[in-house]
Amino acid sequence: MRFLLALVLLAASTGCNDPEIHSNALEEHEPNDGTSATEHETATLAEQWLGAIGTAGDVDVYFVDVAPGQRLVARLALGTGSELQPLLTVMDAGRGGKAAGGDYVKLATGDVQWVSMGQGGYYVIVRDVRNVGSSTTAGSPQHTYSLIIEAATPPVVTLHGSDTGYDVLGSAGAIQLYELDAGSGGGDLLFDVKREIATGKLDARVIVYSLTEEDWVARQDDRSGSSVDPLVDAPIGGGLHWLVVENVEPTATAFGFEYALTFQ
Repeated sequence: MRFLLALVLLAASTGCNDPEIHSNALEEHEPNDGTSATEHETATLAEQWLGAIGTAGDVDVYFVDVAPGQRLVARLALGTGSELQPLLTVMDAGRGGKAAGGDYVKLATGDVQWVSMGQGGYYVIVRDVRNVGSSTTAGSPQHTYSLIIEAATPPVVTLHGSDTGYDVLGSAGAIQLYELDAGSGGGDLLFDVKREIATGKLDARVIVYSLTEEDWVARQDDRSGSSVDPLVDAPIGGGLHWLVVENVEPTATAFGFEYALTFQ
């Protein structure tokens, strides 16, 4: 139980008992860096995993197979004294003939929320932010963490044919959901999102998820080469839809945005 012992020792050395260690917690084991299709941990929702970025440049990969339409969060906790500077990545595990990450990728230095879309499951990847790019300097048995992937309860706002408003994401990795009933025949959707403070680096992405089709039907990140604000202008079918607003810039510091919806 090397990771459990390391977390307990770190907590004892500072008088702190965070994170709480579940009695049925699991430990990650190498190799699980995703070098091959089988080199990963297989997680289920609500399990706690204890691990460490144990060597310089180490990567820990977890696979979770979830049904479409689930609202999820990957929560990473560090014991006091952990040397890890975390970066979490959530990506699709490959679908529609594409490689893993070809349909969805999201990064944050804290918790990551997302909505599962389509089939194939997701990879949740733990790294040290100092190992991004060509650098592989960070990692040791003291780079410990606890990971839990579980159901999330992001706020949901019901929108109608014409709505405007202001919202704030809870963090760089949070999501905001808007529910829209497109009726039996669908219609033309125009959803405009603009960040409040440009210097806050919010880079919003909008994904339109159909609860009927159990997959995304429209999405946009940047509306142009000069604007990172998304603008979705697309026809959608009937039934309930979620308009998912999220941030794709891990270093963002301000999360306020305005939105305007037209549906007809």
